Amino acid sequence: AMQRAAGSYARAGGGREPAVNDQAKQTEAARKKTAEATLAGIPQHELRERTPEERTADFVRDYNALYDVPGTMFQKKKAQDDFIRDHEVQGMRCTNMQLRHSRPELEPRFVAVTPTRDADYWGMPLGNNLFAVVPNPFLVYGEEMHTAGGMREAFNSNYRLGNTYGRFTIKEAAIFQFGTIGKVFRRGQLEAEQ
Repeated sequence: AMQRAAGSYARAGGGREPAVNDQAKQTEAARKKTAEATLAGIPQHELRERTPEERTADFVRDYNALYDVPGTMFQKKKAQDDFIRDHEVQGMRCTNMQLRHSRPELEPRFVAVTPTRDADYWGMPLGNNLFAVVPNPFLVYGEEMHTAGGMREAFNSNYRLGNTYGRFTIKEAAIFQFGTIGKVFRRGQLEAEQ
């Protein structure tokens, strides 16, 4: 009886499945094609961990771009907040600055400070207690920061006595090493503008 029913069904449909199923197949095929195209458009994450050098290059590029953010002060501040968040920036300052006024030969020592926005230096963690370091983009770089605040030890620059600088183009980030206290591990390179 089952065979007879199946045979009469096939004859009634002319040996094909009903047209509704053809439409459903076309819809499903189109949906699948759209899904595959959408998935193909998602950027592939890098399979390997990015090196400290690659991360530092991005950090420096993004830092230098902060000066060129268009718009209001609010938009500029938001760009800086995003930079701080995206690069996990730690604020730092020279802790023996007062002592170095009278004894500039002393090696500068750095400590972490919050909020990051108020720190003299911004550091991105690289691992193994090393940080890629840049000056706070709002830092006023004058004689005090040069002789006592750690800038001359942290960066080779075009600083000239008697001038005050407020904009920096980082050529190479400084590297600070942090244990209980921070110190300059490798000098960076920057160009300062008044």
